[in-house]
Amino acid sequence: MPRIFPGTGATSITGSVGTLEQVTTNGSSTTKSLVFVPSATQSLLAANAILANATTVRVQGSGGSVILTSIPTIADGSDGQFLIILGASDTNLVTIQDSANLAGSNLQLSGGNDFTMGQGDTITLMFDTNAADWVEISRSGN
Repeated sequence: MPRIFPGTGATSITGSVGTLEQVTTNGSSTTKSLVFVPSATQSLLAANAILANATTVRVQGSGGSVILTSIPTIADGSDGQFLIILGASDTNLVTIQDSANLAGSNLQLSGGNDFTMGQGDTITLMFDTNAADWVEISRSGN
């Protein structure tokens, strides 16, 4: 969890990726929460790339389930950038492919396994400039 080393008083940091609130009282600080507001749902066709326009992005297939074939599937990020992709539909599933299965996908997924997302499923990625890929941190099939 990110930490802030404040002076005195209340501190609130707000940015395009989230909000961190920290309150300092008599020298003690308490972090209330770190919130990453999800993007608007991206309805994707096979040739579309996922836009990393927020830390948390919602995705669904456009008019049905889709296997993304875009190269890259997600454009390069900044070194260390986190991206949480959240499935938004159990009808319009989205499958992302590991670079071993789709050369140039820009994705290093756990065990080389593709991931299909339905509503509430998530995958967390981090961009690594040394690998020049998004590397999987975790996934959850809910």
